[in-house]
Amino acid sequence: MNNFEKNIISIYGNLGKSWLTNIPAIVQKLANKWQLTDLTYPSPEILSFNFIAFAKLDKQKVVLKISPRTEDLKREALSIQAFAGNGMVQLIAFNDQALLLQRAIAGISLKETYMNDRQAKVKISCEVMRNLLKAEMPSQRSDFMSLNARFAPIFQDFALPQEYLLKAQKFFNQLTVKYQETNLLHGDLHAYNIISNKDGWLAIDPKGLIGHPIIEACCFIEDFEKDTAFIANFFGFELQDLRQIYYSHIILATCWMLEDHLNPEKFLAIAEKINGLV
Repeated sequence: MNNFEKNIISIYGNLGKSWLTNIPAIVQKLANKWQLTDLTYPSPEILSFNFIAFAKLDKQKVVLKISPRTEDLKREALSIQAFAGNGMVQLIAFNDQALLLQRAIAGISLKETYMNDRQAKVKISCEVMRNLLKAEMPSQRSDFMSLNARFAPIFQDFALPQEYLLKAQKFFNQLTVKYQETNLLHGDLHAYNIISNKDGWLAIDPKGLIGHPIIEACCFIEDFEKDTAFIANFFGFELQDLRQIYYSHIILATCWMLEDHLNPEKFLAIAEKINGLV
């Protein structure tokens, strides 16, 4: 069993097993519906929580993305439409089972392109983020996730040090009062969700979050002190505010892992490392 299958079964249980079994039939049904040809499949090692296939629509190279989470797919489709023209991959079609997307060329992630160049990754991530922030706020905000809904897990009772949860709650409450300005945010702008396209970069897999841009930057911080200093200067954020909301974000990620019955060790190690620095 590969990690993709383990993730799906861990999160969805028997429903996940059934969905995994039905993937070939779902893909074939969608290929017929959208008249896709030349279907190929990536190595399972690159999959995490969704299944993708590569194909052609007439002569255009496309990506078919399927997921067991209908609500998430709808929000992603609406987010892609809202970000259109501002550095987001193009949406071609969607339904409650799948998205049909433009395939970027060469389609190599920022993470893979600059594996050992952290400074290049954070600089490009900032530029992509700045481009996405040019998108207009959608009129139907209820189609997207609120910050309170996003950070709700840090206010629940998880098996974490109480100090961590209380500090994360405190920082979140303080910063959401201070930063009232809101934008449509990608919500998961890490280096695997930024891919090369000809002579530029495109974002993929948006979560569709309404909030202040300082939240967005948390997703691509690797070196706590150096990256937060660069990002704060790039966008004009208060450095300590960015570091505090990043702490809340790390605790949130830890809660997500526990919620999905996955190993939170990676995020707990970050929390332990930066706990005395915020």
